[in-house]
Amino acid sequence: MLKNYLKIALRNLQRHKGFAFIYVLGLAIGITCCLLIALYVQYETSYDRHHEKADRIFRVVLDDSTFMGVRASASTPLALAPHLQHDFPEVLHGVRFRKAGGVFQHDDQLFQEKRLYYADSTIFEVFSWPLLHGHPRNALTAPYSIVLTQEMARKYFGASNPVGKTLTKDGHTTFTVTGVLETLSPNTHLPFDGLLSYATLPLLSPNVERDWTAYLGYTFVLLPEGHNPRALEAKLPAFVAQRVGPHLQQGRVPYRLLLQPLPDIYLHSHRGSEAGPQGNVVNLFLFSLLALFILLIACANFVNLVTASAIERAKEVGVRKVVGAQRRQLVGQFLSEFVLLALLATVLAFVLADLVLPVFRTFTDRPLVGTIWARPIFSATLLGLALSVGVIAGGYPALVLSRAKPVAVLKGSGRTSRQSAGLRKGLVVFQFGISVVLIIGTLVIYEQLRYMRSQDLGFRQQQMLAVDFSWDDKVQQQADVIKQEFLRHPAIEAATMSNLTPGSGTTYSRLEVQNRDAVMQEVRLYNYVVDFDFLETYEIDIVAGRAVSRERPTDVGQALILNETAVTLLGYAAPEEAVGKSCSLWGTPCQVIGVVRDFHMESLRSRVHPAALFMYPNYTRYLSLQLNTNDMRSTLVDLKDRWLGLVPHRPFIYHFVDEKFNAQYQTEARFGQVFLIFAGLAVFVACLGLFGLVTFMTKQRTKEIGVHRVFGASIMHIVVVFSGEFVRLVGAAFMLAVPIAYMIMKQWLTGFAYRIDIGLGTLALAGGIVLVVTLVTISYQSIKAASANPIEALRYE
Repeated sequence: MLKNYLKIALRNLQRHKGFAFIYVLGLAIGITCCLLIALYVQYETSYDRHHEKADRIFRVVLDDSTFMGVRASASTPLALAPHLQHDFPEVLHGVRFRKAGGVFQHDDQLFQEKRLYYADSTIFEVFSWPLLHGHPRNALTAPYSIVLTQEMARKYFGASNPVGKTLTKDGHTTFTVTGVLETLSPNTHLPFDGLLSYATLPLLSPNVERDWTAYLGYTFVLLPEGHNPRALEAKLPAFVAQRVGPHLQQGRVPYRLLLQPLPDIYLHSHRGSEAGPQGNVVNLFLFSLLALFILLIACANFVNLVTASAIERAKEVGVRKVVGAQRRQLVGQFLSEFVLLALLATVLAFVLADLVLPVFRTFTDRPLVGTIWARPIFSATLLGLALSVGVIAGGYPALVLSRAKPVAVLKGSGRTSRQSAGLRKGLVVFQFGISVVLIIGTLVIYEQLRYMRSQDLGFRQQQMLAVDFSWDDKVQQQADVIKQEFLRHPAIEAATMSNLTPGSGTTYSRLEVQNRDAVMQEVRLYNYVVDFDFLETYEIDIVAGRAVSRERPTDVGQALILNETAVTLLGYAAPEEAVGKSCSLWGTPCQVIGVVRDFHMESLRSRVHPAALFMYPNYTRYLSLQLNTNDMRSTLVDLKDRWLGLVPHRPFIYHFVDEKFNAQYQTEARFGQVFLIFAGLAVFVACLGLFGLVTFMTKQRTKEIGVHRVFGASIMHIVVVFSGEFVRLVGAAFMLAVPIAYMIMKQWLTGFAYRIDIGLGTLALAGGIVLVVTLVTISYQSIKAASANPIEALRYE
């Protein structure tokens, strides 16, 4: 019986190859998109889950309260981990990571490394980082030990085993290689290239663990199996009062400690001073919604075309019933036919997904590896989906037509046609409603990106080059000589040194500033350590007071410049009121000498923070150069030669300030690109279904069109009448979709401190796009039908 069903199904597919192609292609594209997005979502939600004890590892974070509100920090004091392990038996291990960096050298190999951490020797008891060489128990026990990743080891030592060999840091400190890690999993919030023994840190900085208000590292604890982390968290306020309280000066507010599950950090943390890249759970939700929408469009498309084609099959059903076919045979025939189509679409989807995966990997910048076929959960889910879609789609002709009376079916009249038409209209509205939502979403994403990139950031961005010398003492000690040498180059118009550049990160300090009530108030301000030329080089405007001056030597370490936001938070009504007020910086008395206009040091996701600019000897990291050149390539070659002539021990590592700043929007830009592609595919699938639907309808109405033509109707009139029905359906879809799209994208925009408003222009543009796409889709078949010879049309049966 099944064999006969398949034979008949294949004959029908061969007879209607064009429609079968539309059936299969539309559903295959929908399933392919769903597969790829599911693969991406699975990767994003898998961060840090590769550690064997991931469900028992928690990061300790803190909420620090000030008069400006609560600052959520991912970093904590370095003294925290050993005290937690000492005071709480349930803390099996407490481990720390402290960022490190510098220039490392082996023979003639010289590299500036940024992704290094000082780490406790017990980290391998907590995290699952297998070693290729060395032993995890003692790899980081001795001072001046270093464990390299496989990639870093290959960079310095080639393919040989480097254990026992040495690397020189910053020209004077020698580290011995004690281990090599296997290639690390890329889906981690804590990426690194090497680990230095934490026992080294106190030897280099003896007071590093004494300040409980300096958040210098990351703290992780390992709890026993089955232990409730909330129980430990409830004990932490008393711990802070006992351990931290005695170290705090009067008036300071202790912080609150919290525990974060390791697998939640990537998607759900977003605190200050995060160690690595952060995911966006809202974007992930929108991607999941996008996958669902595309799949729904594809399934609706499939069901719609099947119900439309069922009318064509009505006479076949009538004839078969007249010659004795039973209802169960008709049901089996239709179900087998459309389940076969759905299975073909699923197989094609898996093939397409494997072919497209390398391109998708490039667009998402995620190392999505392996083959789709090798993922049983995907295969089983989509196989079940295909069977369900085939059964649902085939259910109409199988159950409705097989139940109809043969006489009514052969006459082509009755309730069946009206029911089918209503279902088709509903599905068209549903498909294009989703398409409108996706188009509006795409437009809003790109408008927000354009808005962020076009805003005045309050400083000069173009042709600003920043050279990273990583706090090198030798560079800082000859800062003036280096700047003057670079200023002799004709392409350089200004030069300055600072601890930060826009987009390179933020730091903050606690200091005391006199408020409007003449009271010295402790505040936490983002700090920028600058030299005399910083404001001029970056073209940052002074709105009150003055800048630091070489003619006033006391400005070094004793002068403070605030931004407008800091002035407002201190309670002053105007910038001028803050000038001349007393302050205390790291225990040294100082004075506010000026106020600068607010400028953005972070992306427009965040509001401008209250900030202070001051000069502090030997605390800079970047040399910023203001360029004016039409030949950037040769200028960079000259600057590199000049740098290596002045600082031969330090590689010439640079970035362009505008590129570094805009790199903060890479996640949104990549998200916008992928969203645009999938939204376009969703609209294409909807139009593919509409094209097939119009083809069916023109065949059904051939005689009607012929009558209109005989009575003098023009081709344009027939096209307008024929298109009007679909335009009304698309209009209904638009009206239903706009509120849904508006609410979804309004929620997405809340992630940006500076954002666009979703205006009528955006909504109208989305409606126009859908209308044009609809008219283009149906114009070919409607014009073709209207242009046909009416005599041939009237002969049609």
